[in-house]
Amino acid sequence: MSYILDALKKNKASDEQSEIPDLSSEHAYHEFEEEKSLTRWIWPIVVMLLVLIIGILGFMLLNPSAKEISERWTQKTSNHTPIEEARPLSSDSNLGGKRQVERNQNDTQIVNKPLEVSEPIVQKVQRRTANKSTGTSQRSKTVSKQSEQTSVTKADLPSLVYTTHIYATQPKDRFVMLNGRAYGEGDTISQGLVVKEILENDLVVIYRGREFILPNLEDVNVN
Repeated sequence: MSYILDALKKNKASDEQSEIPDLSSEHAYHEFEEEKSLTRWIWPIVVMLLVLIIGILGFMLLNPSAKEISERWTQKTSNHTPIEEARPLSSDSNLGGKRQVERNQNDTQIVNKPLEVSEPIVQKVQRRTANKSTGTSQRSKTVSKQSEQTSVTKADLPSLVYTTHIYATQPKDRFVMLNGRAYGEGDTISQGLVVKEILENDLVVIYRGREFILPNLEDVNVN
């Protein structure tokens, strides 16, 4: 029994001694805390580095490099330069063609101008001369007619034997007997002599453009 009690006392004393902290135990405790804090920050840093590396690799793979961009730019500029150089040539050629066309038009106009001017003059002269000739002929005809009308008298009428004179209300029913023949209004008795109108007591005739009134049933120029 005493032996057991002694053993318990020894264990209790050793436990109390172990519970008292010393410098070495405190140092070890602080080192353990520092290691624990470091392990907390290491994993997030590693994850961030991995994300950055993956992003850089993806950017490099998806986007073209600066060298490729410069090569593409040089290709575009080389493709555009000949077109820009060719444009002024086409404009110059068009200007040259237009100038040649304008020169040809000017040449043709210079050649055709005297013809265009001369033709209307000839036509106008011909028309004027034709109009003058027709006007003079018409005037001469009217003058001759007037002279004939003034010169014709009743004595110039042909001989007419006036035997019958019929007057009616309807002009178509009127007629006269001259030289043994019946004549109505508008009939031609002889060359230049026409019955114009049959009145109730007179006969109107036209001879060479002049009117003469003849009394009914009176002979004319009968010897």
